[in-house]
Amino acid sequence: MVRQQNFFQKIVSKIKPGFWLYVAIYAMVLIICASVFLIYTENSLVRYEKSQAINVVEDFAKNLKKQALKEQLPDGARVPSLYTVFNLEDAFMDDFGAQFSKDTKMTVMKQKDSYDTSRPAYDIYAGDVRVAEIELEAVNSKVIFGLLTISDWKVNYFEPIVQAYEADNVTVTIPNTHKITINGVTVDQTFAKKQDIAVADFATFKQYLKEQVTLSEYEIPGALMNGTLKITNKDGGEVFYTPKENGDIYVNYGEYAATVPSPYGETAMNIAKTWDNFLTSDLPGNGLSTIVPCLIKGSNFHEQAIIYVNNDLWMVSAHNTASNVYSNVATKDYTRYTEDCFSCHVRFTKTMYLYKQNKYATTEMDSVIYFVHYDDTDDGVVNPAWKMVAMATASK
Repeated sequence: MVRQQNFFQKIVSKIKPGFWLYVAIYAMVLIICASVFLIYTENSLVRYEKSQAINVVEDFAKNLKKQALKEQLPDGARVPSLYTVFNLEDAFMDDFGAQFSKDTKMTVMKQKDSYDTSRPAYDIYAGDVRVAEIELEAVNSKVIFGLLTISDWKVNYFEPIVQAYEADNVTVTIPNTHKITINGVTVDQTFAKKQDIAVADFATFKQYLKEQVTLSEYEIPGALMNGTLKITNKDGGEVFYTPKENGDIYVNYGEYAATVPSPYGETAMNIAKTWDNFLTSDLPGNGLSTIVPCLIKGSNFHEQAIIYVNNDLWMVSAHNTASNVYSNVATKDYTRYTEDCFSCHVRFTKTMYLYKQNKYATTEMDSVIYFVHYDDTDDGVVNPAWKMVAMATASK
């Protein structure tokens, strides 16, 4: 009796000898290809991960710490030019290295405004202290795995930082005839914030000055204040200063002395008394011929004198000029601005006896008076004289 084959047995019976060998070989090839693909995938991912810029920066940070502990910088790095220009390299390296210790943990953080993936920028921290900025540049870029881009990286920019130096800038204001040096190096105009600033004190009479007095304002990076800052006048003499509480420096535009040198003190007092006598009608006639030589023709004081004579002189109470008495007479606080301009504090009290009222009256002079050496004559001869050009209330 012949046994009938089922469907599966019919299929198997028709398979040629050696088929299973082919199947085994094919399966082996698939397994090998899959293994190769998995290995390639894993290697690609590893290469991609290793090629990330963050890894390069982290390795750089580790080397930076190692070098900084020896007060050195990584190969190719330099102290920022701001410090080399002013001979602060050694001080910078001392302070830079002091930010690190053997236990310092180095971290890196991508800068918030770093959007170019081919030039990523990072901040490097030693603990909580920002010690450097670095920017990398992608080179030899290529695509792997059909979609992953890997690159080699080179340092495009690196700057070591001393965080303590990142203080606010210091504003230094000096007369335009002066100059600033730091460690003997002149601070040039690249640091100038404002130039040719007019001085308010001279606003009413600057047209009478041969040498205009203006100021320059410099903005000095706080880091440079670690050097020795000196200010010198046009003659090369050192000018001493006292920084304000916020560190800013303001150098007076004049050379100050508590005592007024002779004969400037006598000149100032005589002109001040003449002006006061003019206002109290203690000069011959209406006083104009006496007071005008003390003033510059056409100046504010000259115009005031003419107005006073024409309008207010009649209001002066009658008194005997010869009996006037001066007390508390003093000149002080001499300031020389230029060869042809100075000021000083003039003080006196004049007591007058008003014989019609049968009583005493006083006038007080307590002002800072400005004088200019000026020739307002039209005689063809250069013969300048000291003239009163401005007056300000003296500070107590």
